[in-house]
Amino acid sequence: MKFLKQSINKYSLLIILCFSLNLISFSQNISREEKIYGLSKLWSEITYNYPYYEHIPFDFDSLYVDYTTKVINSESDYEYYRLLQRFVCSLHEGHTAVVFPTGISKKIKQFQLWCYRVNNKIYVIRSGSYTNESIINRTNFSDFFSNVEEVDEIPIGSEVLTVNSIPIHNFIDSVIFPYSPVRKEIRYKYLCESMFWYYSKDTIISVGIKRPDGVEKTFLINCVKDVCPRWNKGFNPYPSENKLELLDSNIFYVHFKDFLDYDFLNSFSAKGDSILKTKGLVIDLRHCIGGYNYNPRLLPCFCSDSVFPCVVESRKIEPVKRLQMVNVDNNTNSIYNIKYGSQMETSKNEHFCLYRQDTFPNPMWQIDEQYIYKGKIAILTDEQTASAAEFFILGMKQLTKAVIIGSPTYGSTMSAFKIPLPYGGEGHIMSCRMLNPDGSIFKGIEPDIYFEPTIEEVISGKDAMLEKAIKYILEQNN
Repeated sequence: MKFLKQSINKYSLLIILCFSLNLISFSQNISREEKIYGLSKLWSEITYNYPYYEHIPFDFDSLYVDYTTKVINSESDYEYYRLLQRFVCSLHEGHTAVVFPTGISKKIKQFQLWCYRVNNKIYVIRSGSYTNESIINRTNFSDFFSNVEEVDEIPIGSEVLTVNSIPIHNFIDSVIFPYSPVRKEIRYKYLCESMFWYYSKDTIISVGIKRPDGVEKTFLINCVKDVCPRWNKGFNPYPSENKLELLDSNIFYVHFKDFLDYDFLNSFSAKGDSILKTKGLVIDLRHCIGGYNYNPRLLPCFCSDSVFPCVVESRKIEPVKRLQMVNVDNNTNSIYNIKYGSQMETSKNEHFCLYRQDTFPNPMWQIDEQYIYKGKIAILTDEQTASAAEFFILGMKQLTKAVIIGSPTYGSTMSAFKIPLPYGGEGHIMSCRMLNPDGSIFKGIEPDIYFEPTIEEVISGKDAMLEKAIKYILEQNN
């Protein structure tokens, strides 16, 4: 028992020491007035422009008042910006977030762990970047820890059980998710892969794992400043870059890593004659983070309609109504005729209305029927299929018989406007929202055929989802 107490005290001392050393590197450059301004700017822009404001499930004004005290009392610029992140990310709208200033981000240490979630379990799918700098050997802290693995890397396929002694899903919920803009429904699958972007205050992270052989071990991972590129030697079975390929069985495959490269779009268009002769087309949008809107140039390749039916809404402010507190329902024209209580609540936001744009006409891209693709189309998606990629899928779903295979998408289209924050940071606020064809608010795309590969398929490099799409197209052609 005495030895156990000594071990616990040494462990606590080490963590406190690492925590203290890390905080010293973050200075206090932002004044009290600037702190209040930055928070207030975010609050006001969200209040007046955020398109889902009426759907916020809590009192946003009360949250603002609560955070006013917190930001004033923040002890460093880092802590201040973490508070701003948590304030804005309480909305969990994918494009609405706060970006660190360069002066802070370049000092931040990051927790590297590449994982994949399947069947409600989270597995390590990459450990090649864990060099002697990022994995702490048993020999380094043998006086403090007796159960730390001696090897320099976590075995591929190991199940992650805990982080800092917190069960992994609870760790995501309590430590990562509050600072992330992702929606609740995809948080585990999305954030377990991106845990290495977690901005940690701790220098050392304790990770409890179960190896493929069933043995449970604890690893100590050092947070590092320089994180390996996201796609460097990854174990994801789909490409890390744009790709065009004619597959066996006369099926054409295209992968968009994003919608930012017009040269690749031109390469795709140049393959038009070849694609028209194929039995099927697989459009791989897994981990396609979006970018520019390709719809006016891509969609006409799949239909002869000159209009992409799309509905976008944004908030329109009417200051006169706000001044007069007009109650439209009761035809009240004067503030003196409005009683306090529920009627006041009913009228307080009536200076806001929704501005709707119903269609995006694309007549210049309309093409002859003979050049429209007639083969079967499968689109592959996952939780990081986002933004312009989702916008493209909405068009394909309305104008073609394309089948979506994979998992639900990110759930945030359009783009956010940027506002400057103290010390060089940025606030990103979504200002418009997309509607589904049935008029409901867009919250992501559910696949027609839900599919997720097994962990064995992922770590072997087998692209089981692509094989599923090929099988589907061949079956539809028989």
